[in-house]
Amino acid sequence: MKILSLDGGGSWALIQAKCLRDLYGNISGHELLGQFDLVIANSGGSIVLACLIEDRTLDFIIEDLFCNKSKRERIFHKLSIPNRLIRIITDILGIHVGPKYNTEDKLKALKENLPVYGCKYLSEIPQKIGRPNLQIIICSFDYERNREVFFRSNQNSKADISHRYGGRFVDVKLAEAVHGSTNAPVNYFNKPAEIEYKGEKFKRKFWDGAVGGFNNPVLAGVLEALINGEKSENLKVLSIGTATIQRPLYLEQDPEPINNFFLYQNTDPSFKTDIEKISSSILADPPDTASFQAYALVHDMELPQKSKQFFRFSPVIKPVYRNKKWSIPYNFYYDFEKLMNIDMDAVLDDEIKLIIKLCDEWMSPIGEIGNQPIRINAMLEPLIGYGSYKDCRDDFMRGFDLE
Repeated sequence: MKILSLDGGGSWALIQAKCLRDLYGNISGHELLGQFDLVIANSGGSIVLACLIEDRTLDFIIEDLFCNKSKRERIFHKLSIPNRLIRIITDILGIHVGPKYNTEDKLKALKENLPVYGCKYLSEIPQKIGRPNLQIIICSFDYERNREVFFRSNQNSKADISHRYGGRFVDVKLAEAVHGSTNAPVNYFNKPAEIEYKGEKFKRKFWDGAVGGFNNPVLAGVLEALINGEKSENLKVLSIGTATIQRPLYLEQDPEPINNFFLYQNTDPSFKTDIEKISSSILADPPDTASFQAYALVHDMELPQKSKQFFRFSPVIKPVYRNKKWSIPYNFYYDFEKLMNIDMDAVLDDEIKLIIKLCDEWMSPIGEIGNQPIRINAMLEPLIGYGSYKDCRDDFMRGFDLE
């Protein structure tokens, strides 16, 4: 069984489209989905998945969606100044807390980009796209119940506990599932996404699936397969992220952190610092943990250094250890700090160009942007998994499609 897992990450999800194009060529969405048995996605990754369901080519997803400023601004549609007042004030104070974007306008933009399948229920989609055995899962977070929710196409999934024990299968439309999955709270969208379940006449409220710790949904995808009877030795997993930042710890021999911004710094706790940390923590450790746990499950709790079953692709923004000191990657000398500070709601053309530059350097055989391993050591070197895109790609191309 082949699983495709797509992380959240807003506009950074263009990395996933570029990675898939490099691995499979510029094929149509339905053709690519035909390579997998189960696809699970969160947030920005759910937009990529929805575009594949819409049968968009990978070039189209990259160029016409992520590289199209007007379409990005339709999804990340700014609130009016009065409704953005909290954010404006906290920005002035340097705290940077409060919503910037309109939730309802996002849903309109998603429907515009999904004219054929956006109005279809998830349970209908596999049959309608000619992939009847495909399982589709989109992650979200139930705002009212404080619980993660998985919107599924598989009405007979044994992992759907409420359905399994006398409840009913929850079915939602594709555009609304993506709407819930992409609705990052507090610092991004102004209110929860409202979704109507099939057969109901009222709407429920949802946040981004990352709130429940599923920004990287690969663990949920592997568990779904195992619960439904697949054996671990028969699983093959392609997990694609949207970049992560790794910085080495400050050591006594390093330059003072204040003069070396890419080292982890001793940050004094404060209200401002704590607010910023708690609002970003769901995008930090949970995705790394999910990869490790899923990797262990796929290998029956063994931890091989390299795997023929589990491939994690995601660029790592980190310094390079060169000549016994940490240095900025050569091609990012003037861009590195800016790259580290681009938020997931990258809307400006210059931000998108820099993300593309990161992606191209990551994919280059001689580039200095590394790949995210499953586990690293203190020197940011891979202990488990692949530290370079080329090595990961080479083994993927040799083994992923072999039965």
